[in-house]
Amino acid sequence: SSQKEQHLLTPEPHGYEFDPDKFWQSFLDVVNETIERSSLKINDISCLGISTLRNSVILWDKETGETYSNIILWNDSRSSQLATSSNNSFTWKTVRTFSKLAYPVFQTARLATISHLEFRTQMIAFKLLWLFEQNPSLKKRSNENKLLFGCIETWLLWKLTKGQIHVTEPSCASSTGLYDPFQQKWSTLLCKSLGINMALLPNIKPTYGEFGICDTTIFGSPIPITAVIGDVQASMFGQCVTEPGECLLTLGTGAFINILTGAVTACSDGIYPLVAHTNLHNSTEQVHFLHAIHSGCANVLNWARSAKFFDDYNDLKNIEPKISTCFFLPAFGGLGLPHHDPYSASGFLGIDSSTTQADLIRSILESLAFVIYELFALVRHDYIKYSGNNHLKRLRVAGGVSHSDFIVQTICNLSNMEIERCHAFDYASGIGAGFLAAYGFGIIDQYEDFENIIQVEKVFKPVKCDIAEKNYELWKKIIPRFGKWYEFN
Repeated sequence: SSQKEQHLLTPEPHGYEFDPDKFWQSFLDVVNETIERSSLKINDISCLGISTLRNSVILWDKETGETYSNIILWNDSRSSQLATSSNNSFTWKTVRTFSKLAYPVFQTARLATISHLEFRTQMIAFKLLWLFEQNPSLKKRSNENKLLFGCIETWLLWKLTKGQIHVTEPSCASSTGLYDPFQQKWSTLLCKSLGINMALLPNIKPTYGEFGICDTTIFGSPIPITAVIGDVQASMFGQCVTEPGECLLTLGTGAFINILTGAVTACSDGIYPLVAHTNLHNSTEQVHFLHAIHSGCANVLNWARSAKFFDDYNDLKNIEPKISTCFFLPAFGGLGLPHHDPYSASGFLGIDSSTTQADLIRSILESLAFVIYELFALVRHDYIKYSGNNHLKRLRVAGGVSHSDFIVQTICNLSNMEIERCHAFDYASGIGAGFLAAYGFGIIDQYEDFENIIQVEKVFKPVKCDIAEKNYELWKKIIPRFGKWYEFN
């Protein structure tokens, strides 16, 4: 394996970008280095699978491939005002009201979901509209069909095939805010109401199968690309979360709560039914899950390390529970559910002369456990309410932040559920994409061949812990203290 950290550009507050040329070069470097370390020859590689960040967007010229923007990352919140304006618009208030009135008559999951639809800054529509605001000439080129638009997976596929394909797949498309999971296609209603030219959008192919072939000049061999999937969904595969009622908490750059439902189901309060992947047994069907996001997780710990709260992540291994008087709010990208506050600030509250560095570190770790549990409780409530099942079958964690026993055990205690952490939990998305690529190429023909490989590394069992519950209740009281800070300052 190989990895390379990307240099994060922060051109202004709440702006997060990658340089596309450097990102592409890093991608090539990592692939080539992995091949070298494996002692394989390029001709030994049968196929390629891609797992990628979702909702990180870029514009480029349809003919020349010239990029017209940096890669605007999923947690960039500069478009928050556009999302808020759309939520408050007459059009969407009318749509939501009509859906609420129609739901008791027709009882469809689609109407139930639309009645609660809230636009978020993570949705690509608002990143695109924000780019058009910054450079109106791009809007003109869009209307002239001279631009291509896509997230990272679409751009990588276009680059790898030398412009032969402009495609995405359902797991990536469904998180954009422009996809209708009930009709399994781009939403004409959403695109038209937001003024987005649908010709900009990539075609949607199944998650696995033949996407295209890498141009020989890229790696020296025409490698077939046989799977593309969003990183969160790939992690679900990589951790064998494949049955309805199973849940994966992916704790990476952000925190992602994912409960597999199988069939698409209704949801509420900003929780969305997304596509996990194309059904392995029928490529015309899709497998769905309920999904919620908190935009700050690993980046909070990275900030804490750079701010010298600790020197090494190993320093976090011996943190013990303690009744807290000092609390931290991790709102680097604002607060999502259930607070809906993109303008919230981060900060400490309750520091006094007795507060130690260990107290500050503990408050940061606790805060991550608290926001993750808060989201998990909301998604679990929706799953039970709309699925007809009264409990979850299994709860697993993945992602780099799940290295922290303290964070995972705190979530475990608050949720009163066992949590499993598997081996290879910190690169689960790569494993999932690799399996799907092998499946799409025909090397593996059933999931059971793969499922037996994944082993549980540790099981966290809930402990009745008054400390966690008391600290959580106190922590919730600091949230309004930081609310709307950037809206008024």
